[in-house]
Amino acid sequence: LTGNRYLLTLYYGKNDNIEALTKVVVQFCQYYDFHDYYISIMEGDRFLPLFITTDKPFAEIEKILNYNLIYSVFKSGFHDCTVTLIQIENINELSGMKDRIKTLNSWALSIGNEKVITPGLVESIHPDNSALPRQFDIEALYAIKNNAAVELKKINRQFVDFLKTRRYTPPRIIRACTGYAFSILVCYQELNVNAYERIQDFRVFDALKNCCTAGEMVDCLDCLADMYAVCENENCREYSLTVRKIINYIAASYSSDISLEQIAERTGITPDYLSHLFTKEVGISFSTYIKEYRIGIAKKMMLDSNCKICEIGKKTGYGDPKYFSKVFREVTGLSPREYIRIRHP
Repeated sequence: LTGNRYLLTLYYGKNDNIEALTKVVVQFCQYYDFHDYYISIMEGDRFLPLFITTDKPFAEIEKILNYNLIYSVFKSGFHDCTVTLIQIENINELSGMKDRIKTLNSWALSIGNEKVITPGLVESIHPDNSALPRQFDIEALYAIKNNAAVELKKINRQFVDFLKTRRYTPPRIIRACTGYAFSILVCYQELNVNAYERIQDFRVFDALKNCCTAGEMVDCLDCLADMYAVCENENCREYSLTVRKIINYIAASYSSDISLEQIAERTGITPDYLSHLFTKEVGISFSTYIKEYRIGIAKKMMLDSNCKICEIGKKTGYGDPKYFSKVFREVTGLSPREYIRIRHP
């Protein structure tokens, strides 16, 4: 192959349609007469690499990407997509390029994803080494103590926006967000909100470490706010020891089969009395509570994991995908796919 060689890589959101994104890229290549191009998919990493050979110089390719491809990608609804560009001198450079792509792509956390990210652009950035202010942690803790989940989400966005404006390096942004999230979790514990198990289930901290865009980072932090709201609602009631044991058992065993008779046998209480006691204290029936609890977990998994809908169903106790979709619609008024589409338009 003769001409200039470029590795163009698109990073896409966890709920993005890879086939639709590929179509946008192919149309872009055809429009600019890039006859020598090859598209691949990096499984598990949500990267779409595109190898191009063309006579166009680097500056022209960069300009075309900024003014055309990124516009088309955003217009098609891929708002979490980032675009990186590397010039390749030798075809052998492609082997072992994965880590370099990931590192370059992570700079979207600092400079945003509104323009193509190149090695030259990254080199021109002068990272801010100043100390992080504590004002956002303080405001977040105040919002939590005042049970203001909406305000907490607003602070999350302000915090991430601040990190971008200061041009911190991607590793520092990730450390800052992880520390901020940990402060929130510590506050939950101080308020006796049992969020530790749920944090581990949804792997929020792992998700933060793998974020590549500000939007993903905000979603992770908002997940903490949503979990807090759920936990707070469950802990605002005074339950008897028996009912607390039932709730704790459901929290630990929601992924497996759970029956009232099973729990009654464990507690030494008749199923009828157990059902009456649970409904009286919790305000809803035992079966309704399990259903809403499982769907609540499923909703968060849809936002904070890469699992397929059928896998989420299995992890929340629904082995039959059709039945899972039916229950999900009963609780939320939406099918799982509709919920994901609305949450990630």
